[in-house]
Amino acid sequence: MDRARLVEEVKSRNDIVEVIGQYVHLKPQGKDFVGLCPFHGERTPSFHVSPEKQLFYCFGCHAGGDVIRFVQLKENLAFQEALGQLAQRVGLTLEEGSKDTGRQKLYEALAQAQAFYRRMLAGPRGEMARRYLASRQVDEGAAERFGLGYAPTGWDALWRHLRAKGFSPEVLQEAGLTVATRSGKTIDRFRHRLMFPIWDEKGRVVGFGGRLLEGEGPKYLNSPDSPVFKKKEIWYGWPLARSAVLEKGQALVVEGYMDCLSLHAHGFTHAVASLGTSLTEEQAQKLARLTDQAILAYDADLAGQGAGERGWEKLQAAGVGVRLLFLPEGQDPDDVLRRQGKEAWERLMAEAVPLEEFAFQQIRKGVNLRTLEGKRQAVKRLAPLLARERDVVRRDYYMQRYAQWLSLSDDAFRQILQTYQAESIEHKGKISRNTKESLGADRTLSTMERRKQKAEELILGLLVQGKAAGEGVWSKVRAEDFRPGPFRELAEVLQGGQDPFDHSWRLSEEAQELLGRLAFLEVATESPISETVRDCINTMQEFRQRQRLQEIQLALLALERQGREAPRDLILEQAQLLSSLKRTAQTASREARL
Repeated sequence: MDRARLVEEVKSRNDIVEVIGQYVHLKPQGKDFVGLCPFHGERTPSFHVSPEKQLFYCFGCHAGGDVIRFVQLKENLAFQEALGQLAQRVGLTLEEGSKDTGRQKLYEALAQAQAFYRRMLAGPRGEMARRYLASRQVDEGAAERFGLGYAPTGWDALWRHLRAKGFSPEVLQEAGLTVATRSGKTIDRFRHRLMFPIWDEKGRVVGFGGRLLEGEGPKYLNSPDSPVFKKKEIWYGWPLARSAVLEKGQALVVEGYMDCLSLHAHGFTHAVASLGTSLTEEQAQKLARLTDQAILAYDADLAGQGAGERGWEKLQAAGVGVRLLFLPEGQDPDDVLRRQGKEAWERLMAEAVPLEEFAFQQIRKGVNLRTLEGKRQAVKRLAPLLARERDVVRRDYYMQRYAQWLSLSDDAFRQILQTYQAESIEHKGKISRNTKESLGADRTLSTMERRKQKAEELILGLLVQGKAAGEGVWSKVRAEDFRPGPFRELAEVLQGGQDPFDHSWRLSEEAQELLGRLAFLEVATESPISETVRDCINTMQEFRQRQRLQEIQLALLALERQGREAPRDLILEQAQLLSSLKRTAQTASREARL
């Protein structure tokens, strides 16, 4: 049986109401069932289960998906593990592939390594590591929660221990636990180090960070990337912080293991660490799926400030609002907590500065804002910041604030901004992605953008619920007309003629959540379905035309400033778009009078 048929068989034999009913007290409500969400605390039920669509969705925390996704979330399992559990429930047997078996061996070796390190920390050989933890005010409770351990001195203590348990040399090296010397001898990677296990989102050990206690070598040493560990995708402390981030609606981002551990020990359990490196796009996207707000706190030295700057760019591009927490000179979060206490840290968090305001203060130090040229330079340097801002309201707000701070009118600020953005135009009317995003802050376009997003949601909702069948949607719009991410992913499935409920297991987590929300969405329309679909299509087509017109206008502006003649086909396309948009406006005006 191939994978797709196997998944379908497992889903068809595991009724979602029965499975979820083992965890949640469900009550019938119309065609569906409701109950208290098992993924976040609530008093009023917002968790819905559809026996017809075999989906669940929570309107509180936005968790959603099919029966496999529910078991993944509830039992903290990978997809294959959840599939296996559900298969076992109905008497089916999964044939594990060699790849999954190989990965499982790595997980087992890493788990055994953590257990070994834990015993070493508690035993006589861990005395120095325990003294170090005491000097950093880390008690036994915190050490236990974070699974801290000790890699002993010597060359091959872990190697001999795990070989005796039957692990092959290849597995130990692939897991990053051992290394081969030039002479071909195998030795432990971590020696005489305080060990910090690194967990994935399922709570499995996938790697380690080791802090040298004495002797020569790097102060911190991390596991290399492996089939189960991708450093750029992992947040240290993620499983421990996840529920607190959801509850607070905010993440506290720090740089190091000890900073994260110390914050948790003092009650700031929404802290995660970036494994001592600058934030990556993958980490930012992962955080954005959990929250849209973050406070960044890095060491006050130049390296820390550099890491912070690179980090906030990635977070902002992922749609996360950023505030910057400034640490006392020469101190990190752990220093502040140990020397000044919890109250001092709370004050620093309260004083955290929005990124947009910090950026302006930094720019004003380098230019003379009393001159016109200084104002131009300030706008030019603020442009990339505004270009990365995905929140239309926030972007528009800071455009107005910047204009006020620079003593410019809103229109003048936008005009200067557009002039500099026009320099990013590529040949023959094409424009960079950042330019299109930043200029989306134009008031008319912002309103249009909101209308378009509502149209996307409405039309997908009607399609998902089977109310727009036969309306010829895909002959007039394309999947690529929908915003990137889960909306476009779901649109591609629908455009391909596939049943999204049958294929929900193929969707990303975000697309599954969107499918769940749309399946339960009450689509109330005053007009007949056909008219509603037509209006949605017209809105999306108008938005596409306005975007293209804006690109052309900026391209023509750039050509004019360069003293170059505009291509005839570009001018003709502009005229056609203007004519089409004019007809659209006239039609809308006539309909409004009827």
